[in-house]
Amino acid sequence: MTKEKTEKGTDKTDKLRHTINEGVLSVKEAAGVLGISIPTIYRLFDTQSLKNFHIGRRRLVSLPAINEFINNKEKGEI
Repeated sequence: MTKEKTEKGTDKTDKLRHTINEGVLSVKEAAGVLGISIPTIYRLFDTQSLKNFHIGRRRLVSLPAINEFINNKEKGEI
């Protein structure tokens, strides 16, 4: 089975691993990690259920925010 390559020739999985190792995810990456849609991510932002921040025009989600969201869901707090 061959791995899907990006335009730069790097494996997409490796790119995601690098992003995760940096501790910050884009909206699209956060949605992928949580297995939910991008509109759902924005609804979570709007209800302040998932913490996020801006750098310039980019909206980003930290890994600790993802973990906090998951823990709160498990406890039934959101």
